[in-house]
Amino acid sequence: MTDTNRALLAILSVLAALCVLSVAVFAIRNRSNPSVSIGTDAVAAPYSIVVPTDWKTTASTDSTRDEMGARTYEWIASPDANGANVAVKDALKDGKTFEEIANGFVWTNDDVGEIVAFMKEETGDLYKDFSEKDILISSGADTINGAKAVRAIRQCQKPCYVEGGAATTVRYIVDAPDRVFVLEVTTGTGTMTADLLNAADAAVRTFKAE
Repeated sequence: MTDTNRALLAILSVLAALCVLSVAVFAIRNRSNPSVSIGTDAVAAPYSIVVPTDWKTTASTDSTRDEMGARTYEWIASPDANGANVAVKDALKDGKTFEEIANGFVWTNDDVGEIVAFMKEETGDLYKDFSEKDILISSGADTINGAKAVRAIRQCQKPCYVEGGAATTVRYIVDAPDRVFVLEVTTGTGTMTADLLNAADAAVRTFKAE
């Protein structure tokens, strides 16, 4: 065997070892982020979402739908003391288009006006300066794991409800054949908001209707 052949063999051995190491690292990462699939009963919609092992998942036992036609399947919570929470819901199309249903989950200026009027009436002088400027809303087209989606954001700079603090909510509205999924992320509005939303966003983007 020539010196050149020995050198090539050594290089190939190193490359093979690196490939094995890469596969091992990939496997370890996947073990630490198991797939959570909820909604396998006759009236539910199966889906999968990948979350870190230290996040807590709680399945809903209530199959009823709210006034928006949404049913909640599970809640996913990050381990942070005041972390992010993700509610996984769906709404059946029943002849409606994705756009028609998605529009119902997107916040509008009318929604902001109703919140401001409610808070002024219910809290008196506590939030007497509360105004539309304290509620930021936006929405736009998105894609979740290849599926058509809309992302809507409502950020309350002050509490938007009588109980609780100021919160930021992001709705990922995802198209599926016979229904529309809504993954609603909620966290407090503060210095950690961006980091918490980014962590939740990473999990949401693994979502896939089965």
